[in-house]
Amino acid sequence: MGQFNHSATTLRLFGETLDPSEVTILLGCQPSVAKRMGEVTRDSSGRERIAKYGQWRLEAVAAKPGDIESQIRDLLGQVSDDMEVWKRLSENFDIDIFCGLFMHTVNDGLSLSSELMRMLGQRGISLSLDVYEPMENGED
Repeated sequence: MGQFNHSATTLRLFGETLDPSEVTILLGCQPSVAKRMGEVTRDSSGRERIAKYGQWRLEAVAAKPGDIESQIRDLLGQVSDDMEVWKRLSENFDIDIFCGLFMHTVNDGLSLSSELMRMLGQRGISLSLDVYEPMENGED
């Protein structure tokens, strides 16, 4: 099994009633991105966008070669390990770890340890994977 060229990993919480400052206090960590539902922001082109739901995101440092196990462990190491906090959050919001996996060859793969999967399950965190095929021109 080949190894992914690189990976991008983010812990994400979403919900209509999500208050980013409350989540920040509960998790004990500043987010990379946070928005309240209805908040008006501007994208990179200057176009206004209205948040359809509240969100709180913590982005891991990009890994090259791809290593989502380490990225997920790093993210979980930055936030609270209080299972009551996670229970409260998972009862009220959608929570996932989103991973973008960028292939180096046409047959790259990965596996995650049972310990890491247990950690995600205990916290009510789903795992979302987007796998991108290799670039034809060899660019990253």
